[in-house]
Amino acid sequence: MPMCVFCFRFTVEWAVIELVRPQYIVCEDAGTLEIEVERRGALNTRSSIGLTTRATSAKEGLDFVPGSQEVIEFPPGTCIL
Repeated sequence: MPMCVFCFRFTVEWAVIELVRPQYIVCEDAGTLEIEVERRGALNTRSSIGLTTRATSAKEGLDFVPGSQEVIEFPPGTCIL
């Protein structure tokens, strides 16, 4: 009876995506807010994250215009967008 031995190397690499600044303070008439998003960790593959707005102290429709969910994609090798 033949014996089979399989050896597999399995590696998991993670990318962490987060806002560069933890908080943004904006005047009501500032217009559009641009934020920086940073990726760390495994940069050799494509990564993506979904972002949306949420009302906390600001009132949706009064203090800001709610946006639809946006998907930000990081191509391989990219760390800041």
